[in-house]
Amino acid sequence: MVLERMVARVSAGMRRLADTRAEKVAFTRLFRNRHVSKQEIIRAAAARTAEAAAGRHVLLIEDSSEINYAAKTARKRGLGRVGNGKDVGLFVHPALAVDAADGSVLGLAAATIWRREGKKADDYQALPIEDKESYKWIATAKAARQALTDTPLATVIGDCEADIVATRVMQLVHGRGAAGQAFRAARLFGPTEITVLQALITRLEGNTQKQKNPHPGHTLAWAAWCIARLGGWNGYAKERPPGPVTFSNGLKRFHAIAEGFALANPN
Repeated sequence: MVLERMVARVSAGMRRLADTRAEKVAFTRLFRNRHVSKQEIIRAAAARTAEAAAGRHVLLIEDSSEINYAAKTARKRGLGRVGNGKDVGLFVHPALAVDAADGSVLGLAAATIWRREGKKADDYQALPIEDKESYKWIATAKAARQALTDTPLATVIGDCEADIVATRVMQLVHGRGAAGQAFRAARLFGPTEITVLQALITRLEGNTQKQKNPHPGHTLAWAAWCIARLGGWNGYAKERPPGPVTFSNGLKRFHAIAEGFALANPN
């Protein structure tokens, strides 16, 4: 009933959702119940979305929203600072699942909710990607992909705020296996970077068949294999597939190598 009211009345305020005092008390008790956590609410929503998304090519559209409670500061507790550094509130970064063929909205696939505490670290740029706020793009997309168990293909979409490294990382995670063989590496890497990938793969491959890149040349999966190897993955198929942290580390190393190559070959 609560969800139906939220959709029909486009509101999450208890006064607008409840028609009677009894309903208001019931709704309030529901959200104050220790068993009703934000993680469980998101999980239940994602499970419904997974059913609707089964067998489809899904667009996972990500974006961030700031929830500002400046007008209710005296009545709110446990919040952080929002974008202006003064008002209190929190941030929500959802992944909305949309059918790629007809544009129909399938539902919420995942969401990251957080509050800012303290100032940005002086060495923020040097922090591991998983310690940065921009990791929301990776964490949310990863959670969404894990929730949509019967979705054969998912394309992550972010706006201009999306961290380019985070976006690349998730595209590599999704393209690391057979699914990535259907796409060209040129979708993610430029001509010079493709040349560097080719040279690196030649050096990273071992003497045995198990140590060689198993994917068709110049596909996304082919490139993902190389980046994962640079990130510390051993390349054996029987090992656990490389994840976001491995690809993030690999991309950092790859970018340094590619920049050095470009400086040495200006033409």
